[in-house]
Amino acid sequence: MKRVRSGRDPSPFEGGSAHGRAPVTDLLAQAAPSGAGVLPIAETGSANRGPRWVSGLRSVRSPLWRQRRAGILPAAERGSISARPSPGPESARGYSSGPIPANPSAVETGAAPALSTLRTLLCCDHRGDGLAASLARVGSRGHRIVEIRDPRACLEAIETGAPDLVVLDPLAEGGTAELDEIDRRREGRPKLPLLFVVGAASGKAAALAERLLARGAADLVHRGAPPEEFAMRIERLLALAASEVEIADLRHRAVHDDRTDLLRATAFEQRLLEHFSASERHGLRMALVLVDLDAFGLVNKEFDHTVGDRVIERVGEAVRSALRAEDVAGRLGGDEFGAILPYTGRLDAAHAVRRLLDAIRSVAGERAGLPAGLEVRASLGFETFDGSDLRSCADLRSHAETALREAKRRGGDRGVYYRSLSRTGEPGPG
Repeated sequence: MKRVRSGRDPSPFEGGSAHGRAPVTDLLAQAAPSGAGVLPIAETGSANRGPRWVSGLRSVRSPLWRQRRAGILPAAERGSISARPSPGPESARGYSSGPIPANPSAVETGAAPALSTLRTLLCCDHRGDGLAASLARVGSRGHRIVEIRDPRACLEAIETGAPDLVVLDPLAEGGTAELDEIDRRREGRPKLPLLFVVGAASGKAAALAERLLARGAADLVHRGAPPEEFAMRIERLLALAASEVEIADLRHRAVHDDRTDLLRATAFEQRLLEHFSASERHGLRMALVLVDLDAFGLVNKEFDHTVGDRVIERVGEAVRSALRAEDVAGRLGGDEFGAILPYTGRLDAAHAVRRLLDAIRSVAGERAGLPAGLEVRASLGFETFDGSDLRSCADLRSHAETALREAKRRGGDRGVYYRSLSRTGEPGPG
């Protein structure tokens, strides 16, 4: 790497072919909030009257009234449950959800806690049994609850919104069709924490529990459980989901470089062995490219280390942008990088090297967040393997290193193909 203002080498690439193209409503105000165990006959009189007998049976007040009386819920518990009547018949249960915000912290929720703990919970009450009432205690803790009774709208909200947890009371008792569809629609993304509601006498609960255990971040709860149990299980699921995210992040950091997010050297070498073995077994072609920045030490001498760190970050982005989805890139050392190109022969490897050279050259000046006049250049060496023309992965690596040293010897800012060295610039076999 150097500060230069002269033009580029008219023939910066040596070896391989230079021709060809590169591959290019508040529910708690409703009449019958069930869900925490509704008894057959509900009291509809004044809240100040005591229990009465109706048709020989003793009527009782609503579950929420009894829970407030017992001190389980606050006297004016309303939670933060949001839903609104549907404007049309498309909602089978008469409700549709409000939009799930991308930033839940912007939603007003009663006595909200710290913004970092605010969560959006999607209540999929497909049976219409008043599931939202069971989530009142959760809503009182500041979590935003969005209730949807239409299964189709629920799936759309899961796919397009950003809920932190789903509470699902499926249409079919103990059925898993809706669970399958939820996971299908979020394929390729982390699984949503899910609380699955079942009947107390469900014969499918054991098999369902086993499946949810294997799924991770999922739990079962009886439909008649009190709100405090719903709240306990939901808080546990949210904590478990946060723990899984943290573990996934630690695993990612263990194999990826902090500065560039490319693979670390050990992980890169493991992938190289895997690709070499696959190529050898199935007769597939591949290439290995090694990259070393030119005169990178001068950057840390003329500028502070912040500039050097920024150069490494920008080069990492450039390397990633120049490669295909199936290629593997890694940071092998301070200013050394590597790329594994599966299913790639000599000519395609040459095109890839040219793309890498151009991408690294583009890391220059203020546009890249670097000092004016600072230009970034690199030397590249590469070798190919057709599945049978090398004895080992060590040979592949050694040949690429030899080509890289030759690119350095010739002044840098160029790529050299190992097999061109034996025929005075002419590409060799492979």
